[in-house]
Amino acid sequence: MLDARAGLHDIGSAAVTQLGAEALLFARNDAQNWWAYKQLFGHLAGSEAVVHGMGRDSDLRWRLKMVAAQTPPVEDARRKWISASYSAWTQFYDDETAENVGDFEPVVFDRDSLEAPHYPLFINFDLGVRSLVLNNIEEKPEWTYVSGIFNDFFEKLEGRLFPSIEPEGDA
Repeated sequence: MLDARAGLHDIGSAAVTQLGAEALLFARNDAQNWWAYKQLFGHLAGSEAVVHGMGRDSDLRWRLKMVAAQTPPVEDARRKWISASYSAWTQFYDDETAENVGDFEPVVFDRDSLEAPHYPLFINFDLGVRSLVLNNIEEKPEWTYVSGIFNDFFEKLEGRLFPSIEPEGDA
């Protein structure tokens, strides 16, 4: 796990583009985040790790997944986040009308494609997260509280990182 809070720097970019690592791209729904991601995607679009046709085994874009950080757990806020993410990603997806790129079938996503890299894992907004004390067993928060904020993220991330493991209770 690599935490590159200030953005994708040289160590992080090597891990993302060369090591086949899963990369979670955290963002709040604000203009500066989307501007920065558009810059990143414009730069990465020319990378050798991006393959027209988005082959799952060979294309960097399948190893990237957005995370909607600090998002209010209401449908309207989630829809706005997804729309902004989709707008940032459209330049990074295959162009259906691309010419001179050989024989490839573009992978085309719509805004609500759950499997698409732009479609996020959600982490709910809660002001109480700022005051959590996680390094003292006597002050640790109740799991129901933590789960209410992070459960969607935990479940979908587990499915992404360990796709061959079936969830408990499913037989």
